[in-house]
Amino acid sequence: MKQPLRIKKSNIIMATVFLRSKTGRSLIKEGKAIQYDVTPYLAAPETYEKAINEFKKLGFTIEAKGITLSISGPLKLFEKTFKVKIYLGKLDDHGPSQNRSSAENRTIYLSSRPLMKIKELEDVVEGVSLTKPGVLF
Repeated sequence: MKQPLRIKKSNIIMATVFLRSKTGRSLIKEGKAIQYDVTPYLAAPETYEKAINEFKKLGFTIEAKGITLSISGPLKLFEKTFKVKIYLGKLDDHGPSQNRSSAENRTIYLSSRPLMKIKELEDVVEGVSLTKPGVLF
């Protein structure tokens, strides 16, 4: 009989921070309809600076800066900061070289709120979502 997976609250997880753009256009709302020009989705330098400083103060590590920010930290820090419950779920998408059963066997971290927010940072951050692992082709 399989034992349920146990989550350690000290596990390090990653998330994507969606910053408010200079133009008001939203990566979250427009999603996959984004064209090759990412300029309309870029945040102002002061937006990056404030978001980076605040996430560092909260205890997160800044992993990368681009159109979005990538942050990491202990699972318990995410739960405390965003007032969510993090749990293990099944990866529901699959690449062309994977069959459905192998994709369904991959577990990922999920949040009780897929788009997490911090009220104090709403002026610079649209939302934060846990990062899904890439699917190999």
